[in-house]
Amino acid sequence: MDIKELSEKLKKDFAYSYDFITVEGKIGEKDVLYFYLDGMIDKQLLEYSVIRALKEWKGDSFTAEEIGKATFSSATVSEVEGYDKCKTQAVLGFVCFYLEEKYFSIALQSFQKR
Repeated sequence: MDIKELSEKLKKDFAYSYDFITVEGKIGEKDVLYFYLDGMIDKQLLEYSVIRALKEWKGDSFTAEEIGKATFSSATVSEVEGYDKCKTQAVLGFVCFYLEEKYFSIALQSFQKR
């Protein structure tokens, strides 16, 4: 599945959730799709410690351990088995991302007051 197809599938599955966010980006030269529920994560930490750090990454081994080392965050990066489990992680407050046919999650929970 490519990034565009996954984005459309997620938008269908979360059609009634206005808090569901997808963000397309790059990790090095590779396309990535981040997804999460707004209000459940620390967006500033995501932008500055994860997205910006990974844009510049020159690594070629897309493992959770290597991706975790490349971020400026102490948050744990884990590989997640499959689409459904990754969706569950997003609902639990994790930032999920899809890269090179693999799903990952990173713990950036920060439950904001509404």
